[in-house]
Amino acid sequence: MQVLTETEELLLAVFHEKRRDRVGATPGQTVAARQLLDVGERFPPDDVEVALAALVDRKLVVPEGEGEGQGYAITQQGVDYLYSGAGVGAFSRADNEGEVE
Repeated sequence: MQVLTETEELLLAVFHEKRRDRVGATPGQTVAARQLLDVGERFPPDDVEVALAALVDRKLVVPEGEGEGQGYAITQQGVDYLYSGAGVGAFSRADNEGEVE
């Protein structure tokens, strides 16, 4: 199993909490690039961009669209990682309420 940085895991968690609703992530679900970059308030902006590029390189997310409409879609691999328990803050797929295990 891949080991992600805290920043990479935080970016993946955005797919779980889209629009601040803990809806759970599904393959193909997209999040606007701006929303992902805004998450980086806890981290320097360069760290967030590097983390996002790493998620793409690892095929956990894929870029979608261009320009203002650019976003990222989570892949099946990304969903599997998010709910596998491998990450520091692994989410439970069963309850989709976003309770951290």
